[in-house]
Amino acid sequence: MRTNPKASARSACSGRRRSPATSGSSSWCPIRRFGYTLLRGFPLRDYRVDVELTPVGGGAEVHWHCEFTPKIPGTGWFFRWFLGSFHAKVVAGLGRGATV
Repeated sequence: MRTNPKASARSACSGRRRSPATSGSSSWCPIRRFGYTLLRGFPLRDYRVDVELTPVGGGAEVHWHCEFTPKIPGTGWFFRWFLGSFHAKVVAGLGRGATV
């Protein structure tokens, strides 16, 4: 596994609107694993995502795990819903764009 905490990327939230959120790559293993942390942009602490790809038949199973602590009490449910739907759209887009 490789790590590159200085690598960062602007992330799009949904549609054409851009998010002020900035994330940094925290782990990377070619073809199998990717992880990143949120550096700024959302009212969340300790935000971390780990994505693991497992070869299955002619494709891959995607396990996307996200952890965070909301900075604003009572907003955790919203960010679980919002980020869950965002991550589902990203994974679906990966599936549509994949070629065998």
